Amino acid sequence: MRTTLNIDEEVLVVIRNYAEERKITLGQAASNLVQRGAESVPRFKTKNGWVLFELPADAPPLTNTILDELENADHEEEHRRAFSPRR
Repeated sequence: MRTTLNIDEEVLVVIRNYAEERKITLGQAASNLVQRGAESVPRFKTKNGWVLFELPADAPPLTNTILDELENADHEEEHRRAFSPRR
């Protein structure tokens, strides 16, 4: 189907790069990226009053170790910003 879209320049760059890497048309690239985005919308469910994400069956487990690493990385970035010279 043929149509006209008004999209941001930054988005067009992403679509062009995607198309060039895969040697496909811009239309095919845009369709693929939109489809991937639509499929990646998180799904939720409620269990015992808690709202939960429904993850794919092959999603890796989220362990306390991983959470600690993410939290430490976040704090390191906060410290870096707090103590870096202002420009």
